[in-house]
Amino acid sequence: MFSYKSDAPVQVTSFDFGNTVKYIGSYAFDRAKSITSFTGMDAVESIGADAFRDTGYFNAAGNWQNNLLYLNHWLIASDSFAGALKLQEGTVGIADKVFSGNTELTSVDFGTSLAYIGKYAFGSDYSPKGGILTEVSFPASLRLIDDYAFCYQTKLTFIHFEEGLEYIGDSAFRNCNAAGDVIVPASVKTICRSGLQLSSANRLFLRGAFKDIYAENEWNGYSFSTVKPTPYYEYSETQKSGYWHFNSDGLPELWS
Repeated sequence: MFSYKSDAPVQVTSFDFGNTVKYIGSYAFDRAKSITSFTGMDAVESIGADAFRDTGYFNAAGNWQNNLLYLNHWLIASDSFAGALKLQEGTVGIADKVFSGNTELTSVDFGTSLAYIGKYAFGSDYSPKGGILTEVSFPASLRLIDDYAFCYQTKLTFIHFEEGLEYIGDSAFRNCNAAGDVIVPASVKTICRSGLQLSSANRLFLRGAFKDIYAENEWNGYSFSTVKPTPYYEYSETQKSGYWHFNSDGLPELWS
């Protein structure tokens, strides 16, 4: 609805979301060439692919830094970015598909404020080559990793989550078969279909209660219960022997 029309009698030059809008869809402002300013985005939790492409803001060269485009604490676009990525201080979200298909991203420093990672942000539907990231460590501020966010990052060998993460989307780590054992924080409440696709040689540890996680029926190619996640515990001399299991309350417990 905001696409550029050269014969329009009035050209919109700024847009305010009123700090109430949560979701901005793909191509929402695509080709709105007259809009150079977007404000009031404090409530935003998701930005679709190319939502601001070819806007006046997007086309202003001065808004780009090191082949990256930020808007109101969101990273919304990249252009041939290569090497190590360190998110700008205060970044709360990465929009959908910002680095989808990128095979030159060597590492990512997510900072301490990131809360949302969008669909396909670092992943793709299918890539025989895949990305070259080898490890990702997420901050405690992170709440959501959306669908296909790291799909086909086939060289990932280390994935580290902090408490605070709540949602792992559909196929978020699909085909990340090189990843080692993964510890799922107690804060996680939802793991969608194939959200964590691990090699059969690796284990999935849960810090929280098995019963507190909702997992879609087809998960990792099997039902979540078939995967038989392992209760996680910190090693200590007093706990170096014994067999851990989930008790009737769904919590990890050491057999006496």
